[in-house]
Amino acid sequence: MVGLATPIKDHALIAAVCDELEVIADQAVECVVDRMRAEVPVFADLPRESVLANARHFFALALSQFRGLSPPSPEQLQVLAAAAEERALQGIPLEALLAAWRVATAEVWAEIARLTAAHDVAASDVVALASTMMRMSDAAMDAGTTAHARVGARLAREDQQRRDAFLGAVVSGTDRKSTRLNSSHITTS
Repeated sequence: MVGLATPIKDHALIAAVCDELEVIADQAVECVVDRMRAEVPVFADLPRESVLANARHFFALALSQFRGLSPPSPEQLQVLAAAAEERALQGIPLEALLAAWRVATAEVWAEIARLTAAHDVAASDVVALASTMMRMSDAAMDAGTTAHARVGARLAREDQQRRDAFLGAVVSGTDRKSTRLNSSHITTS
């Protein structure tokens, strides 16, 4: 990943902004989830606690990135990838997942913008924070897209294998009682 174009001038002030962001984290996460569920309708059908847990991680990741001004670690991205896999298994389209993550990014940035303005943070430091947020968001969406696609490909292969087994049974005259077809997929017993 590319380093920051502009180094932080006032680390103490950025630390104070991060401290305030940490204090309001629970409230901010609730706002993120409310907005996700309002703007991305399929998220309203998911268990609220599951969406909250993912939003908490995203918020904590953003906070750690702002404190360290560094890209996310592979371990941090793996948690987001696991969330994307879970959403894929729940049938959430990739477009909806990315829309929800954009909502989270926008809400986190709105809080950073509000706090940096309140603390009169130098424009160059705000640019450094924005750069960090953009890199984190890009890395998160890359990890999530890859994980979601991997699950989609696996599910498609499994579905194709079930179809092949069914067709093989029909063509070969295998006992049709051992092959079942339902609305979601084909199974053989």
